[in-house]
Amino acid sequence: MPCPSSAAHDVPCVLDIWSIFSDKLVKTFGLPDTSEYAEAHLLSLAMLDSHHVYQYAIKFSVLAVQTSWSDSAKCAAFRNGLPLHIKDLVPLNNLTFDLFDDLQSYALSADQCY
Repeated sequence: MPCPSSAAHDVPCVLDIWSIFSDKLVKTFGLPDTSEYAEAHLLSLAMLDSHHVYQYAIKFSVLAVQTSWSDSAKCAAFRNGLPLHIKDLVPLNNLTFDLFDDLQSYALSADQCY
């Protein structure tokens, strides 16, 4: 997109300057590490009280595929972000989850009770 003011005043367009700046930034520091970004967000992600598990599970899954986490690590992080009313059902039923998909399915079915 051309800058209308740059032609009239011989001033470089901000978009041109930004493009040059971002290119030099990537050349100097490289591309951001998406797995590190995803891991940080997974550790802080929590289901909102006004949301359903499926909304939380989608956000979690989108980030989780960007990591190399094991199922047990994903289970721990996923469970940590669940609200207490769902999280508390797991020990009451003496359930352990080794597979992330199993925990996610359980949380989805438990959420339907509320």
